[in-house]
Amino acid sequence: MPIMDGVAVVRELFKIFAEIEAQPDADFVRPKICCMSAHTAQNIKQSAFDSGMDDYLTKPTRKTDMAVILERYYRKDD
Repeated sequence: MPIMDGVAVVRELFKIFAEIEAQPDADFVRPKICCMSAHTAQNIKQSAFDSGMDDYLTKPTRKTDMAVILERYYRKDD
């Protein structure tokens, strides 16, 4: 990303989420955040999770990998 990397973006988002959640009667559900990166090093992946990301995909990403993530977090309960 040209200005901020993904970790910096997540940190900024969490500040915004905290402000929203602090409002009286806030009906806010934090969206899930999945990192997509070409980096496969464990320390990079761990940094993503430490920043608050919920999941991590490496590039190139297959459709099936994305489908697993979407089902994990957005599966409709029947």
